[in-house]
Amino acid sequence: MKAILPLALLFSAASALLPTSCPCGLTNKGRIVGGREAKKNEFPLIAALVFVGDPEDPQAFCGATILTPYHALTAAHCTQGQVLENIEYISLLVGAHDVTNVDSRAQWVPVERFHDHENYSELDSNGIPHINDVSLVVLKEEIRFNVNVGPACLPTEELELERQYVNAMGWGLTATGGEGSNVLRQVNLQVIAYKTCNSLFKLNPNRSQLCTFGKNKDTCRGDSGGPLVWLDPETNRLTLIALVSYGSKNCGARPSVNTDVSHYLNWIQTAISESGKPGTTCQKMNATAS
Repeated sequence: MKAILPLALLFSAASALLPTSCPCGLTNKGRIVGGREAKKNEFPLIAALVFVGDPEDPQAFCGATILTPYHALTAAHCTQGQVLENIEYISLLVGAHDVTNVDSRAQWVPVERFHDHENYSELDSNGIPHINDVSLVVLKEEIRFNVNVGPACLPTEELELERQYVNAMGWGLTATGGEGSNVLRQVNLQVIAYKTCNSLFKLNPNRSQLCTFGKNKDTCRGDSGGPLVWLDPETNRLTLIALVSYGSKNCGARPSVNTDVSHYLNWIQTAISESGKPGTTCQKMNATAS
């Protein structure tokens, strides 16, 4: 599947968009552009993992993406060590814009557990970092979907998005060595060729990772686990294509490596079905299914 369609086809398809199996990938703004603060609740699919041990000073430490009322997706490296040891103090914050000034539109949902990929490795025997960097967040309580809070669409197959632009978002550092952003920020990044990225980083040979780059624009520490989404022209909905995994110490100097969500579609469905919580993900329906 190609991300860009001929202009004439886009116009002809405007009145015949493919449906999704349930409402997903919605925005509260018609178009998305890069390098700026997001509008309040512009992206209902975004969530933050927050340490709430001190109610007066909650600390957002990673991003996540809403999949169902009881499930979200993040990076497995976000759930290790002290996070796992203090899981009773971890909540998923949804519907928020400023994580230091949370208003009534936001919801705090306690995390029950993390289901990390069983083959996640911080550094495997071949020296490849963050293999299978994906984790399902299982929630104790239900997320209440509304105009400000809702799920992303999942892809139905592997997408050919090389040289296409995708949208990343999060509350991470705004500059190398700087501080995290209190407000949600978003940026457009270009998907670069696997071969190019593999010459800079040692990637998984099964191509379960994809790389993005933007000149002087990038995800950074604190954005980990957050979504990279693509506006599917066949549905006009945001599809989750990757999770922020890792990059260079100097954010924006080199490409970033992300977990390719399409590689884990079966794993996601199995993890949800085994979670003990109800939930159905949303995705594009083909013409015959509609």
